[in-house]
Amino acid sequence: MKTTLLTLTQGFFALFLFSIPLQVRILIHDTAAYENGLFSEYLAGFVYISDIFLVLSGIFFGIYLLLTHHFHDVSFGNKNILKILGLIILASLIPLIWAQFPGLILKDIFHLFEFGLIYILILNIPVDIKVWLRIIIFSGLFQAIIAAFQFLFQRDLGLQFLGEKVLEKGQTGIDLFAWQGSEILRSFGTLSHPNVLAGLLIITLFLGAIYLHEKHEISSFENSKKHSSRFVQFVKFAFLSPENSKTYLSFFLFLGLLVTFSRGAWIALIIGIIILFKSFKPKWFNIKHIYLIGIIFLAVSTVFLTSVFNKDVYRVRLELMDIGSKTLIENPLGVGSSHFTLDMQDTAGKVLKPYEHQPVHNIFMMGAVENGFLGLILFIALWYFIYQEIHKHKNEPEGKIFFSLFLILFLLWNIDHYFYDTYAGQMIFWVTVALMSATFQRHKKPA
Repeated sequence: MKTTLLTLTQGFFALFLFSIPLQVRILIHDTAAYENGLFSEYLAGFVYISDIFLVLSGIFFGIYLLLTHHFHDVSFGNKNILKILGLIILASLIPLIWAQFPGLILKDIFHLFEFGLIYILILNIPVDIKVWLRIIIFSGLFQAIIAAFQFLFQRDLGLQFLGEKVLEKGQTGIDLFAWQGSEILRSFGTLSHPNVLAGLLIITLFLGAIYLHEKHEISSFENSKKHSSRFVQFVKFAFLSPENSKTYLSFFLFLGLLVTFSRGAWIALIIGIIILFKSFKPKWFNIKHIYLIGIIFLAVSTVFLTSVFNKDVYRVRLELMDIGSKTLIENPLGVGSSHFTLDMQDTAGKVLKPYEHQPVHNIFMMGAVENGFLGLILFIALWYFIYQEIHKHKNEPEGKIFFSLFLILFLLWNIDHYFYDTYAGQMIFWVTVALMSATFQRHKKPA
């Protein structure tokens, strides 16, 4: 019985991890969805198939703990992170007093509880962390392959049963990349937006590096005299060796990231890779290489990707920041979770078109606008404790990899919003936080 419960726990959690990018869902709350004129996912509530897998995993694990009386063995990892999560839940409850649509807030609070469940399950399910990493890697690879074929055919692949959007040029909500007078369809995978796919693939790449280290296929780097040759061996193994299947894994992940045309993700990734290389300090990598990479990137941006720095994009984002700051000043306790796109008209200073009702492309600002200055403080505290945990392991290979990854995520928090208000973005972010804590803790729970 106990073995069966653990098997069910592990199996459903594995399904949860793999299905995070799949937009297989049922609409359960649409009271506010059409308030801005067009259907808005930010104002709707869904139950995803991965929600079901996660809840079932939690239920079976709870029953297992109940039968085995192992509650006292449960690890809470970095308790400060869980405390901050609990305080964010409490801060989210306050605007229920004045929020126009309480159901939207309750929906988001449910997801916050799910984040805590993810954290506890990853830390306590008695499974080698490499299993979870492998599932995430193959899920990311699956998305990258879909993205590559979407780019090749410039349309969807008919995978609507997996949540893929109907992708047609000229369709509302479909993002295109303008280049030399033509429009290129950006790849979505089965996700809600190309930027979300880009964030997922970046996380997959870095978790793949953690997986290689856990498999002892990356050197432990304990002997500083051998840093250079071992690092070069890793680069060759991961990216250059034609006989190695992982070469193709890396190729498809980078290709998938490329065809999202997510400029912010590209820039953040380049910065993260430079920091990662610098932290391992191979002899062949010095400050000259940083300049060289920067020059190459600027050249490619100027010659090939002529719209990398699209003035209209940044103008819109600055306008959203301005609306957000005005909304925060007028509502210092917050307008309520998922309510900003509803209330932004009041401070916009002009009549907004339906498609202009967008979240601020900065998660710290979104946390402040929707949950007040308290929400902003809590988000800053969350990042402080994440940094603190990584800093304790700064001399370990995993610590260096996670530092580079979370630096990228921190940058993305400041230029986009999908880790805050899209389902897949939220889930993969908290899975990454939990995997970080589990990797550092090396918690082994007896079966």
